[in-house]
Amino acid sequence: MPHVISVDAYRSPDGQVELDAVAQTAGGDWITEVKWGGRQVSRRNLERLQANANAAQLPAPETLWYISRSGFSQGARDYAREHGILLTDRAGFETLERVVS
Repeated sequence: MPHVISVDAYRSPDGQVELDAVAQTAGGDWITEVKWGGRQVSRRNLERLQANANAAQLPAPETLWYISRSGFSQGARDYAREHGILLTDRAGFETLERVVS
């Protein structure tokens, strides 16, 4: 786990791009999207996260991380693997929470 310097939500000046959390670390920015609803995250959701991260034009290299209570479609898992996006479902998040607490 990276050493986190700061965490903030991001909203572009024109309001068109929002990111749930941008964590600045010594190794670069971690951009995180969290969906805690009842639907699995789709490939399209991951494409949107990647597009928003690119549009934000943050200065440091980025790690994209998507957290979803309801998991991920097979298309989303394939896309994440192809593009190096980290995925965490509810069970993984709860495990992380226990380890960090």
